[in-house]
Amino acid sequence: KQWYQRRVRGERMTSLFIKITNQMITSCKNYITNNGYCRLWNEERDVVVAKLNACIKLNQEYQAAFHRTKTKLEEHPEERQFEFSEMYIFGKFDTFSKRLQKIMHMFKLIESYSKLGESKIEGIERYSTRFMVIINVIKKKSYDLLDHRKMDFDTDYDDFCNQVGELEADIQRFMEDTLDKPTTTEAALQLVKKYQNIVTGLSIASLDPQQKFGKILQGFGKDIENVQKLYQKQKNDPPCGRMLPPISGKIAWARQLFRKIEQPMLPMFQVFQQYPGVLEGDEAKKIIKSYNRVAKVLLEYEVIYHQAWLKQIDVIKSGLNSSLLVRHPETSVLYVNFDPSILELVREVDCMERMGQEIPPTLR
Repeated sequence: KQWYQRRVRGERMTSLFIKITNQMITSCKNYITNNGYCRLWNEERDVVVAKLNACIKLNQEYQAAFHRTKTKLEEHPEERQFEFSEMYIFGKFDTFSKRLQKIMHMFKLIESYSKLGESKIEGIERYSTRFMVIINVIKKKSYDLLDHRKMDFDTDYDDFCNQVGELEADIQRFMEDTLDKPTTTEAALQLVKKYQNIVTGLSIASLDPQQKFGKILQGFGKDIENVQKLYQKQKNDPPCGRMLPPISGKIAWARQLFRKIEQPMLPMFQVFQQYPGVLEGDEAKKIIKSYNRVAKVLLEYEVIYHQAWLKQIDVIKSGLNSSLLVRHPETSVLYVNFDPSILELVREVDCMERMGQEIPPTLR
């Protein structure tokens, strides 16, 4: 008889807990949908996710409180124990929580892939359109997403994840192809930075920024080698603009070579701060040393020619003390005694000033 009474009490308590669980699930649905007035797709995504998390947390706290009470009762065997089926009591809430987790996963994917529509990368828009089609298909489903008894959602959820996985693979191939096209270090840097804005949250391992920046650094090393070879080949007689005098032309040429390695280096320095691992390899350190060496040579080249020009100024200025007109000793014909190097000096001063070089006060 006592066994029968304990069984009856156990069944009654189990039934009570099941009713509490069902009421909690109903309250969660009402909380999420504002008592049925809002669909999940119509609310702010952040607000919905916060509500879903709160409901999952409720289930965890509910079960934790149950187990705390059960443990305390076990310390007092004379008291009535919690000898109930936890599967019956919490099974529905666990199933409901798993449904909420799947919905949150969908929302997370939607949040990540929505960045495709904001990207300015040429050709990426077709993948954004394709993702919108995937979203619209599941949005049009007529069943209640929060009804954990409807198994149709689980099938549609799996289809959704599979389609997103295929889309991600296609985006990966697209990005790999476009990253191989840039012909300059600067163009490659700009492209990777654009991709950084859209791959956040996507599991595209081959588009790891540190890995891509490492490849860009290798390309930058080749750029440095090309500049060094060009310098060695042309340093004695560099190609100068037709409107530039000789010394200013040489300095402008050296600066042009320096810009080829300096302009990519400035944004790359920011990358190194964000991804210090890029510089950990021996090859990266070798490239940085090569950059410093070539940059030093180009800057010294500019200083040497500028200093040499400053020393020539006094010699050229001495021509200004000569008579402007001279008479031929035999024919007595008058000639203009004007040194062409003076005109060249005037042009040099103008160009040097525009390039920010030091000009002697006497020439200003």
